[in-house]
Amino acid sequence: MVGFLAGCASHDLDDLNAFMTEVRKRPPGPIEPIPEMKPVESFVFIPGGRRDPFKAAAEEEEVVVDAGLPENCRLPDRNRPKEDLEHFPLDALRMVGVYQPLEGEIGVWGLVTNNDGTLYRIKAGNRMGKNYGEVVGILEDKIELREMVANAKGCYEEKEASIRLSQ
Repeated sequence: MVGFLAGCASHDLDDLNAFMTEVRKRPPGPIEPIPEMKPVESFVFIPGGRRDPFKAAAEEEEVVVDAGLPENCRLPDRNRPKEDLEHFPLDALRMVGVYQPLEGEIGVWGLVTNNDGTLYRIKAGNRMGKNYGEVVGILEDKIELREMVANAKGCYEEKEASIRLSQ
């Protein structure tokens, strides 16, 4: 360390000063002209059923087409406000534990994190996941959900899903 500091304190800069003097005496090079700007052709966006290009696809509201669906067709409630964990797919969520309140509150709460580490507390009846998942049970090792998944006819069917406790 001492040798390094002594090397930095050297005042023998004659070679460097000579080089800099020579570089400063050189004539400056020519400056290239500014490239010619080509006019940009304007474009008018006509939606014609396409999504708004200035909205992210996740922000876009789903278009529901009820025409031609069978009478007994089940559809999720899209007018219901979404809960925080409905903005994440299930594979982006991890169960990290359970919380049993000591007094006052009834039931078990599940502790869930998303990819950025934000911790959420959920209970039965809360919603999570992109497929309209509803929490139906919280066990020590998993959170059980009932999701609504679209079939080929455009109707929705209930499917069981779960998130297991992360090790």
